[in-house]
Amino acid sequence: MAKANGYIKVHGAEYTTIKSIVVYSDDADMVATPVLSASANVVNVIPGGSADDDAVITSYYTTNGDDPTANSTPVENYQIVLSPGTSTVKVISYNATTSTASSVESIEVVVPSSISTTITTYGYASFSSNYALDFTSVNNAEAYIATSKNGNSIRTQKVTGTVAAGTGLILKSTNGGAADVTIPVTSETGTYYNTQTDPVNYLFAINSDYDLIKADEGTNYVLSVQTIDETEKVVFAPIGETTSAPVKAGQAGLWLPASSGEAYALTLFFSEDVTGINTVKTNNPQAGKVYYNLQGQRVSEPKQGIYVVEGKKVLVK
Repeated sequence: MAKANGYIKVHGAEYTTIKSIVVYSDDADMVATPVLSASANVVNVIPGGSADDDAVITSYYTTNGDDPTANSTPVENYQIVLSPGTSTVKVISYNATTSTASSVESIEVVVPSSISTTITTYGYASFSSNYALDFTSVNNAEAYIATSKNGNSIRTQKVTGTVAAGTGLILKSTNGGAADVTIPVTSETGTYYNTQTDPVNYLFAINSDYDLIKADEGTNYVLSVQTIDETEKVVFAPIGETTSAPVKAGQAGLWLPASSGEAYALTLFFSEDVTGINTVKTNNPQAGKVYYNLQGQRVSEPKQGIYVVEGKKVLVK
């Protein structure tokens, strides 16, 4: 028996080596049928092999249901990325040395044109998708990644354009309240943000329904609404030793390394909200206003310095 090596790439993740794929018996003129699997709008291809180790084998595909030939589009990086719609993908592996081809393998994949989600009346939602999405034309919500922890707040950075599948995000409605958001699906790869990228993103995608538990290392958080100082706020709440939180596919969780320290609740800090600096006097406080320092912590008696009040920087003299 001869063996061939191939690779699969799960969209948005690292390459995984697939070893010991058994091909046809010792007939060098034969080519094994490729193996196909689908993940969202990506068809992963394990190419067929030959008993001839020196054979030059390329896989070719079509997406319209026609049988592929050696003149069809070659498979690159062991995957086929599909546009929205219904595609009947057919693949062959072709041995250029002997001009022989494998049997045709096919798979039908339905890719939606868009993904819809709902932001609650609090104006925020955690979000992720198995599809690459294009936020360019989305007008009623903005997408953010979580880049760092500062005191008791999570600092965010707005992302635009195409975002890769499997990216954890925070969606913020532009009207400050509830919104039904529709985001177009794209066949582009998009930018993938995670803990190893620059900028870093500590949000992670949730791909199925389960109970999120304490992390083995660091701390897991979930987006929730809590009453703080008699005011309901959207925060990231930590998952402790004896707690868990039900999460659903399409949401996002937050993970922070142990070095960042654990907090009871992390408020959201959007740098885009802080535009301009107003000046007030300490002997003339803004009645009824709540002051936060630049670390996101509430301050009951603001001293001289810069604070955030209703999303704006205020200089207290």
